[in-house]
Amino acid sequence: MIGRYAEITKVVPLFGCFNIGSSATNSKALDLARCHRATFLIVHGVVTAASPTLQSVVLTVLASSVVTSGTGTAIAFNYRVSGAVATDTWGSPTAALAAGATIMAGTLTGATVSIDVDPAIALNGPASLDGRYIRIVATPGTGVTVDNMAVVAEVEPRYIQTSPESAS
Repeated sequence: MIGRYAEITKVVPLFGCFNIGSSATNSKALDLARCHRATFLIVHGVVTAASPTLQSVVLTVLASSVVTSGTGTAIAFNYRVSGAVATDTWGSPTAALAAGATIMAGTLTGATVSIDVDPAIALNGPASLDGRYIRIVATPGTGVTVDNMAVVAEVEPRYIQTSPESAS
């Protein structure tokens, strides 16, 4: 049997699937030291809001020189939102400023958000930021009561090997 077995791309779970409720939540940090490319996949289950077409969830990317949770500088990124479960459709690629991407709660139920981060921006971005560690912060709006989600990073390492170095 021939397979890639996560040798060419590395998959790093950063946030287990659970309800973040109505408070801002940080994922674990991803170490960019040996990465060519990093993509976060944020998989949403049920998202409930008082008015799903009016309430939103803001997704931001923090870059920091330390792995400590909740620290860092928000950076710009590009993202796409998938269609419904069991379809192979994606919205248009969209640029998000450092303030993050604001996505309506009704759009997120059963959807996946793909966030691409350019390691060069995190490592050398605003004011020569040493953003070796990046993380996702999900901040539900005031009307959001349930947001079941998980965060996984897909990393293209600089040096492909059978047992790649840790990215967490």
